[in-house]
Amino acid sequence: MVPPVVIPLYVKLLGMEAFQLLLIRLQLTARLESDPVRKMILEESVKAITTLADENQSLWFLLDEMKASDVSNHRERIEIAFANLSSLLGDGGGDA
Repeated sequence: MVPPVVIPLYVKLLGMEAFQLLLIRLQLTARLESDPVRKMILEESVKAITTLADENQSLWFLLDEMKASDVSNHRERIEIAFANLSSLLGDGGGDA
């Protein structure tokens, strides 16, 4: 079994596909485990890791949505400020 400290490095180096393969490996190890306590720990670990991975993916999606919204909001403010500045400068456009 892969030590817990190695898991983040493993995922970072090899990507999400490697992370999914690691989960499959943990599931298979749990199925082959004869000790009921160790089997339960492995199964619960897989559930917890899966839940955390789903939450992580949801949070990244939320952050991307927030970033897109912020960009949109700032764009509107810049366009309004530019329109106000243009109207103050008139036709000269500030070529003073």
